[in-house]
Amino acid sequence: ACRAPLESRNIDYVDGDVMLQGLAVWPDVAHGDTLPGVLVVHTAVGLQEDLMYYTLHKVASMGSFAFGADMYGTGKALWDKEDIKKAGAPLRETRSKMVARTLAAYRTMQQCAEVDS
Repeated sequence: ACRAPLESRNIDYVDGDVMLQGLAVWPDVAHGDTLPGVLVVHTAVGLQEDLMYYTLHKVASMGSFAFGADMYGTGKALWDKEDIKKAGAPLRETRSKMVARTLAAYRTMQQCAEVDS
């Protein structure tokens, strides 16, 4: 386990015309050092779920740059089953949209200075 304190920041990015906001968590490393990137995709609830914060911090504490992908759009956390179905429908019905959304998060993570590309 990495004993360095953890840093975090929200990172805005887009997929087509959808504004997204991922969450990056990583151990504070020496200036210029880079870390392996790990992309973490949220459950049906969304990125703002406590489980995602825990998972991102746990992955980062193992010495990685953990990036939480935003699959729904900036700031959306969904707790109602009908809202979850509605928000996820376009991604489930057209898998290429889900792939594009995931790749947008991956490319955003890869562009972060802390990530070993």
